[in-house]
Amino acid sequence: MSSKPGALPPPRFLAVCLGLVALLWSPLLLSYRYLATNGETLSPVKIVDRLEHQPEAFYRSIMHDNLRETALEIIRRRQPEVIALGSSLTLDFREEYFTRPFACAGGVMDTLADGDEFVMRMLKVAQPKVVLFILNFWWFTDAEVPRRGSLAGPKESPRLSFSQLRLPYKQLSRKEITAGQLFGWEPLHATNAIDNIPLGLMAHFDHVGRRSDGSQLNGLVFTDKAWDFYAPVRQRFAHVDAFVLESGRFGPDMQIRPDRLTLLRRIIQRLETAGTHVILVNPPMAPPLVAAMSRSGRHQYYFQFGDAIQKLGAEAYDFREPATLGIPAAEFADTHHAGNTAYMRLLLEIAKRSPASPLAGQIDQPKLAEWVQRFAGNTVAILAKDRIRTRETDFLGLGVQKAAPAPGP
Repeated sequence: MSSKPGALPPPRFLAVCLGLVALLWSPLLLSYRYLATNGETLSPVKIVDRLEHQPEAFYRSIMHDNLRETALEIIRRRQPEVIALGSSLTLDFREEYFTRPFACAGGVMDTLADGDEFVMRMLKVAQPKVVLFILNFWWFTDAEVPRRGSLAGPKESPRLSFSQLRLPYKQLSRKEITAGQLFGWEPLHATNAIDNIPLGLMAHFDHVGRRSDGSQLNGLVFTDKAWDFYAPVRQRFAHVDAFVLESGRFGPDMQIRPDRLTLLRRIIQRLETAGTHVILVNPPMAPPLVAAMSRSGRHQYYFQFGDAIQKLGAEAYDFREPATLGIPAAEFADTHHAGNTAYMRLLLEIAKRSPASPLAGQIDQPKLAEWVQRFAGNTVAILAKDRIRTRETDFLGLGVQKAAPAPGP
C-alpha cells in the first residue's frame, strides 16, 4: 500500500539516509577536526592570542600564507618603537636584543611592491620610531614576481579547500602521522629536541614558526631532519663557482633597476612622513657565496648595490662582506640566511659605527656582546624562551663542532 501524498518517509528510511550522509561526510569532518586541533583553522587574532598567552609557543601553517596578517596583528597589539621589516632574511631579529618595545615583521614581503602595501597597512595600526629595513638585493634585479593576494581581515578564519582537507590522509599514506594522531588519540610531537609548543602543522613537522614578537624559532637545525633538508645547500657550496653562474637570483650579469630604487625611496618617504626613522641594511651572505661572486667578475651589480642604497638619503649600512662583521660560514643557515648570532653582530656593528643613531640607544649592547661570545659559531643563539635540549647539528657539513646548548638569561 503506497503512502499518502505529503506523508513523511518511514523513520527507518530517514535513519538510513542520515547514516549514509554521516558516513560520506565523516572523513571530511575527521580531517577538519585534525586540522583545527593542530592550529590550521585559526584567524590571525586567535593565533596571536595563543602566542601571547603561551610565550614558549611558535606558529607556522603548512597551508596558509598568513605571515603578513600575523605580523600586523602582533604590531597592532605591541605598538612597538622598533620594527624589523623585510623578507625571511629579517626573521632572526628578536625582542631580547632591544631595550624598547620591539616587533619583527619578517616574511611579509617578496617584492618591494609587497613592502609598500604592508607599510601602508602597518602605519594605520602603529607608528614606530625606528624601522630596521632589511633589503634583498634581488628585489632590485629580478623581473617583478607576482604579488601576493590581498591581506585577510585579522578576525577572518582561513577557508579550507577540498584539496587541503585531503592533506591529513596524504600524511597518513606517507606515514608522516599515525591513525591515532589523525583521530586525536595520540598527540603530534614536533621533535624530542625541542620542548617549545608548536602551533600549526609546519611548526609540528618542520620545527619552525613565528614567536610572539614576530621572530622565528628555527628548531630544524637541532633535529635529525636538518642533514637531509640542507643537502641542496651543501651541494651549492661544493660547486659554488658553477652555482653563481647559473640563472637565478645569484646569477651573473644582472643590473640594478632604477625604478626599484625609486620605489624604495617612496617607501622611505612614506615612513619618514609618519615620523619614523628608517635604517636600510644590505645584509651579509655566506662567505663561500660572496667569494665566488667576487671571483666570477660578473656580479658587479651585487657589489654596487650597497653603494646605491647609501645614496638614498636614509641611514644605511652595507654588510655585503660577512668578514666585515666577523661572521663565519657556520653562523649561516644556508647561502643567504644568517642566523641570529650573526644578527647580534650586525646590531653591535651599527651601534659601533653610528653611536648617535636612534637605534644605538635601543640596543642592549652589553647583553648582545655577551651572547655573541657565548654562541659564536652557532646559527641559533638559544635564549630563555627557547626550550632546546640538544646541540645544533653541522647541517652545512662544514666540519665544525657546534657548542652545546647553554641558554642565555
